[in-house]
Amino acid sequence: MKRFQVEISPQVQRDVSKLNDFIELQCSSPLTAKRYHAGLIARMRELETKALLNTIDPELSEQYGEDIRRERYKEMNILYSVDDNLVYIHRIVPQKMVIYPIDDK
Repeated sequence: MKRFQVEISPQVQRDVSKLNDFIELQCSSPLTAKRYHAGLIARMRELETKALLNTIDPELSEQYGEDIRRERYKEMNILYSVDDNLVYIHRIVPQKMVIYPIDDK
């Protein structure tokens, strides 16, 4: 099985920090924030071996960059791309932020 190096963008660090702050402070759930954070990090680490299981999403690629794939963790989407031996995680966004255009055909 091929292994990839996982690299996260500075924006992902901000996304995870904001999510953690929201759960901990706004929802008053520090234990839940800690568990959610650990689960999210674990899911990102799984991409070391499972990155190619998700297909490229053309609509997400238009919104977030070239050849974007999506891994879900609870109500969040981990948006990443694969290049040679590198998995680059671009963003962590809520599932509700992923908007597909309506096809009027």
